[in-house]
Amino acid sequence: MKRKFQLKQAILQYNPPGFITQSQSDDFSQEDEIHAQLIATRFGFPENRHLHSNSSSFGHAQMQKSSQDSKSLRNQIETTGENDEDHENIENGVKESPTAQFDEELSLTNPAMVVIPWFDQQVAIIRVVWPPVHSKQSFHFLIMQKSLFNAILNPFEIARKFPAPWHTSHRLETLHWQEEWTSPLRSAAKLQSILKNGNSPWLLGAAQALIEDGKMILYRHQPMNAPIEHLWELLPYSVQQHITFSSLCFKEDLDLNIMVLPVENANNTDHPETAAVPGYFSEEQILDFPDGRYEHSLQIAIQSGDQREIDLLFARRNSRQTLKMMILLLLGLALASFLMKAL
Repeated sequence: MKRKFQLKQAILQYNPPGFITQSQSDDFSQEDEIHAQLIATRFGFPENRHLHSNSSSFGHAQMQKSSQDSKSLRNQIETTGENDEDHENIENGVKESPTAQFDEELSLTNPAMVVIPWFDQQVAIIRVVWPPVHSKQSFHFLIMQKSLFNAILNPFEIARKFPAPWHTSHRLETLHWQEEWTSPLRSAAKLQSILKNGNSPWLLGAAQALIEDGKMILYRHQPMNAPIEHLWELLPYSVQQHITFSSLCFKEDLDLNIMVLPVENANNTDHPETAAVPGYFSEEQILDFPDGRYEHSLQIAIQSGDQREIDLLFARRNSRQTLKMMILLLLGLALASFLMKAL
């Protein structure tokens, strides 16, 4: 018997002095609506903020220098022959228009993305139009059961399956996930392409940091979706289940695993890659993050095309699961010892 997964949705729009619900599905409850308004206010982008025409958060040469200075294995990856412009577009996660970088089409097709927990074992994938279109900040909330999220473990693929209906003013439909829809295979060839075309030293360092329960903060002028998706592809399933992130936000107190803030928020706007806040690694610190067993093994498996080893690495337990298993084992041994003495 096939399981049926439903996804509820709503669109909120900023209407001073706060957010109002523009449209929603029938199963989007009043509790959901109130919580969505609070989240939109918390993540809401300040009014009258203007983005710079240069989307690069810092010079590409600086990133290359930091990568080359490091001696770790993670830097020994061949790159393909893309020109610098294409490479920078990959890093910043957006295809830039040479004439009008921040037009309506770009705002709607490259919205900021937020993934956070929701009520009652649910997960929210939130998309935020930035820059605002016609001075209107719009949020699209897509809420699903945690069991569905854990079965797919790819919020980017889920978002692609269900584009945000920004222009609708009608009642939204309850969405349904077809059981035959699955997340694309993380093949060795796909992962090789990610490491060759992306910023592999940062991706591998960030993956190891997240494995070790680290948090990171980055600074960009616009949503950083593609690099975060590339990083997501390098994480084991056990870590993906718990990662929270925002590809662009404006506050540092959101307690997410990955936060991207505007460059002007950095305490060093000339070199935002060095800027950090307490409890978070900076971009430069991620590049210099100590090599770990996971990233080392994953890089070797990807480069050699060892799909079996890749699958085993992605299926590894995280530290919480290992600790839980050890505690249960110790409790079991203690109970067995007690019963044997009682007999």
